[in-house]
Amino acid sequence: MSEEQSGSESAKEKSAQMGLIEHLDELRRRLIYALIAVGIGCIGGWFFSPTALNLIIPPTVKVQYLGPADAFMWRLRVAGVLGILIAAPILIIQIWLFIAPALKPTEKKMALPTIFSAIILFFVGGGFGISTVKYTLKVLEQFSWGSVQPNYSLDRYISFVTAFLFSFAVVFEIPVVLVMLAKIGIVSYKRLAASRRYALLIAVIAAAILTPTGDLPTLSFVAIPIYILYEISLLIIRFTTPKKAPETDE
Repeated sequence: MSEEQSGSESAKEKSAQMGLIEHLDELRRRLIYALIAVGIGCIGGWFFSPTALNLIIPPTVKVQYLGPADAFMWRLRVAGVLGILIAAPILIIQIWLFIAPALKPTEKKMALPTIFSAIILFFVGGGFGISTVKYTLKVLEQFSWGSVQPNYSLDRYISFVTAFLFSFAVVFEIPVVLVMLAKIGIVSYKRLAASRRYALLIAVIAAAILTPTGDLPTLSFVAIPIYILYEISLLIIRFTTPKKAPETDE
């Protein structure tokens, strides 16, 4: 091997190493910004946590804590959850800024509508999840009888509500993810439209996981909105993604 070839290869290796270092440095920067946003959100969440608890615990639901410090610890945890919710717009923006350098200029034009849609759908999904908790509790409480009556512990109730909130918040990002994948050419409207039956099956499975009651009304209440999100994604992709020109024989 000549000296010029070896020098060219070493230059490529150094360039790749520098690219990796810059990539890791950018990841570190975005993580720092995200942690700062969550930290500030947690401070605000501490003051709003009593109000949040009053909103997610209806007067008809009895909740108790067992340890002397449980109320304080769970107020801290609720403040942490609220901190993530408050910082959610900043977190979504940081995720976009991290992946943006790898996108083409035409793909970067999606920045504003993608970020705005992701933020809106995150909070809509979280609100839908909280409303689902109340309905799910009513179904579950129907299995109690006689002296066996619901009296939830604070930790399990908050964990239950938090799981619903974030699960639905993530699920409601389906349109954003599918539209982005279609814009960069990974999926297409034709392929997604042909996969409707599988999408419906996945929606039912996701509903079964998110709602452990297993009854048909609750499954329908959750699976139908998830599938509707899939259809909305198809409509957006159909009318916003340019069709490929048909190939012609030379």
